[in-house]
Amino acid sequence: MMTGHRLVRMYHPSLRVPDLSAAERFLSEVFGRRSTPLSTLSPSLDYSLFTPIADVLFDCIDPRRYRVDGELQYSAVDRPVLDGFGWYVDGIAPLFESLREHGFSVVDQRGAIAEAMPKAFGSSMPLFFTTPESAGLRYEFVPEMPFPLDHRLAEGWTLPEPSAEDPLGIVRCAGDVVRTSDPRRAERLFVDALGGTVVDRDRDLSVEVGGSTVVFETADVGPAD
Repeated sequence: MMTGHRLVRMYHPSLRVPDLSAAERFLSEVFGRRSTPLSTLSPSLDYSLFTPIADVLFDCIDPRRYRVDGELQYSAVDRPVLDGFGWYVDGIAPLFESLREHGFSVVDQRGAIAEAMPKAFGSSMPLFFTTPESAGLRYEFVPEMPFPLDHRLAEGWTLPEPSAEDPLGIVRCAGDVVRTSDPRRAERLFVDALGGTVVDRDRDLSVEVGGSTVVFETADVGPAD
């Protein structure tokens, strides 16, 4: 599908957690990975924790600490909850228009509906999100940018072989799975609006986009996107 934009790669999946310290211990003990608090870049950014796992950059957020312009943006949780996925985008302005043209609500960092290209709070960098009500999850979109905590952006980075010290022997991410009550909405978002390609729809919907495979499992009951 020809579009004026391209999803370069997944920036990160985001998980809302009740306790960043507990999340850090879990990622260390189970995955054998060292996490870095976002606050290492600025003390005021004390709400997030980034963990490199093979070709994935994993993000944990404490919603009780995340504020934009002094206002909390997320509801608190008592167990980890998938909030959404962030994506690096080449051609972010055409993507903004594509999402709106396909009927998805686009909001800025404060959660306000955006009629023009939103920017990150206190920055000139484009940044916007879909709403869970229109897209199923809160998907984040930013241009690829220098980010010190993203191990994949280091010059010359390549996916390493599994380490002997890796307790799980992880090779790479096989795919990201989302349970959905509306697979047609997922296809409209990831194929029609984002420019992905359907690789399988025999049982569940599998889409390749930005070098990642996202699988949407149809859920009749229970939590879903």
